[in-house]
Parts: sequence; C-alpha cells; structure tokens
Amino acid sequence: MTYFIMQEGVFMGDTGRSKGTVRSMPSRMDAVSTPQVEQDLRDIVAQGTEMLVCDFSDTVYISSAGLRVMLLLTKSQRALGSRLMLACMKPEVAEVFKMAGFDAILELTDSIPDFGTEIQP
Repeated sequence: MTYFIMQEGVFMGDTGRSKGTVRSMPSRMDAVSTPQVEQDLRDIVAQGTEMLVCDFSDTVYISSAGLRVMLLLTKSQRALGSRLMLACMKPEVAEVFKMAGFDAILELTDSIPDFGTEIQP
C-alpha cells in the first residue's frame, strides 16, 4: 500500500546534483504512513539534492511520528549542506508545527519555490 501521491519534480543545477526536488506528502502523516514517507525521503536525500521541498498541500493530519521524520530529515539535510523546505501547509497542519515549536527550527513556506531563480537561504 502506498501513501504518497507520487508527484515529484527534479530540477537540475550546475553542480551535478539536483538543484531541487519537490515531493508531495500523504493526506495523513501518522504511525502507519511515516515509515514509508521516511524511507522515500531518505532515498531522495541519498541521491543528492540541494533542496528537498515537501509539499503538504494535501496533508490534513500529522502526528508526532510525522513531526519526528521532518525534524530528523532537516538535521540530515543540514549536515549535507542541503536544505529541507516544508511548503503549502493547511492552517491546521501548520498549527501543529507551531505548537511543537518546530516553526522556529524547520523552514516553512507558503509556496513551492521556483527553481529557475536563485533561492535565498
């Protein structure tokens, strides 16, 4: 059983690794779906990307398991000199991140960046 909406875009940069990858998140990020989400995102990170954008536009629920995955992924991206952006959250999902204090740690954005232009940190 797959929990991802398998939409992804890969945008190549001059460095030989992808400039950015956009991956849609499932409608529910809970204990059932997060193991597959985590593995899929780690596979993308292992392939090398300057920026991974997680599109939360379809996500209506996130549990502590989902928060954990996003926190661990952010740490590994930073260690590699890459970025993780969490984009397009519904207000109720964004509120969970804010209540956990993760809005101060993770990079949240209202839209998916345009990889054709320079993205400022």
